[in-house]
Amino acid sequence: MPHWADPRNVPLDLVYRDNTMEEIGRRRASFPGDGLLELPPSRNFLSLEADDGHVEGHSRRIQPRGGRLLRLPVALRGRV
Repeated sequence: MPHWADPRNVPLDLVYRDNTMEEIGRRRASFPGDGLLELPPSRNFLSLEADDGHVEGHSRRIQPRGGRLLRLPVALRGRV
């Protein structure tokens, strides 16, 4: 995997939204050594967002359910 494509190298925020899609919180996403982020089941919607001055992007919104593995691609756009 290229260095720039590794989620541990991109500053991603985990964004929490209510059922009206209003943002209700965010925190820095932390990926352990295996690059997987475990989320507890939630009634809120979650997404990943990147914005570090060099790249910006976001994933689709999901509502986490227990016992599932999801891959969330984050479309990154470079800033020139």
